[in-house]
Amino acid sequence: MTAETKKRLNINYGLEVMKVNNGAFKTQGIAKGFIIQRVNDAPMQTLDDIQKAVKETSTSKEPVLFIQGVYPTGKKGYFAVPLQN
Repeated sequence: MTAETKKRLNINYGLEVMKVNNGAFKTQGIAKGFIIQRVNDAPMQTLDDIQKAVKETSTSKEPVLFIQGVYPTGKKGYFAVPLQN
């Protein structure tokens, strides 16, 4: 995410969705440009953060990612993305 985007949205961290393939994110309505700020209440600052969250969640009893973030318009978004085992 660029410094300009951070300033415009008044946020200091997050991961911008650059591409959405056919899969769980697309099915749940997460689109290119959405900025993921938290997954399962953990802050997302690097790709490693989100990869770790997906890995830990996929082996949990309830494999669902609870995603909080912001759209490029500044509107907040919340998603529950089930992962298949």
